[in-house]
This record gives sequence, C-alpha cells and structure tokens, in this order.
Amino acid sequence: MDERENRGQQDGGVKEKVVQLSVQSGVSSSFTAFIAVNKDNSEMIQGPLVRRNIPTPRVFAMACRKMARPMCAPVPMSK
Repeated sequence: MDERENRGQQDGGVKEKVVQLSVQSGVSSSFTAFIAVNKDNSEMIQGPLVRRNIPTPRVFAMACRKMARPMCAPVPMSK
C-alpha cells in the first residue's frame, strides 16, 4: 500500500512537470489536451468535451501515398 502512495506522489510530480512544459512550449499532452482558458477573464471554460473530426484534404493524402513508394525502379546492372 505504501508503494502505491509513493508512486502516486511521484506520478503527481511528473504530471506537474509535463503540464508546465506543455504550457510553456504550446504543445498538447495527455494532461493538457482538454484545457481551455478564456483569455478575456482568465477563467477555465466549463462544459462537456466535444469531439470534432476534422477532415484532411485528399490531395495531401495522395501526396503522402506517392512519397511512400520508391522514386525509381531497380535496374539490372550491365556487365
């Protein structure tokens, strides 16, 4: 039981560091991905989480598929 409590305290320290680094660098983490702040009054926005699927352009997807293929075909070497 003591090990679990110690592990929880250690995880709390790691969580604080991850949140601090995430906020400083502007990169989302598993601890900060759903935080929203109204900059007008510095209050957290309350309410349910909303999931939005944002479609990616098909042109970009096609370009990525083409990049995954080799640019040239193997050619037998002449003797």
